[in-house]
Amino acid sequence: EYLQDLLDSQKVQFKDCLAALDFLILHKFVTASDLFLKFIDQNLSSISSLPEFDTVSECSMQALLKYDKTSTDIVLFTALSKWLENRGSLPANVRLEMLSWFDLERFTKNDLVNIVRKTNFFEDEDICDVLEKHLENLDKYIGEANKQIDAMQQGQIEAQQTTIEESERRINEALMVLMTQPQ
Repeated sequence: EYLQDLLDSQKVQFKDCLAALDFLILHKFVTASDLFLKFIDQNLSSISSLPEFDTVSECSMQALLKYDKTSTDIVLFTALSKWLENRGSLPANVRLEMLSWFDLERFTKNDLVNIVRKTNFFEDEDICDVLEKHLENLDKYIGEANKQIDAMQQGQIEAQQTTIEESERRINEALMVLMTQPQ
């Protein structure tokens, strides 16, 4: 509980959290490492911009990727991208395993084009396939929206037609009354 209180009150500096996470994961302190993983995940945008983030161990980075995160996929991807760029050599199978934690379909169109594609971690064809699905979904959404608009317009036209017909009927009735009255 002491660690939780320190983290909750933000009395631990971000760079110290990274060192603590490495230590806790290395020595298999599961409960304590979960506390730090949660804290780091919640503050990942700020923490990943620190120079110390580049020195986080491979095990800590894998734990962060596997953690049931609250940060968005793009924040985590950007953090991993920065970490990988500053890592130097990393076995290809480890790199691929880390990237496999990301589902391209969970990224927005803008993130795919402006961030993910530029890293060259994924094949352009795979990114294009996902963008194609996004476009198909957008087309479907637009088609459904147009149908709803058409239905609403048709409903308005029918309502106006009914109002016009009712007004014509009243006018005709009033004319009939006027015509049948003696002068």
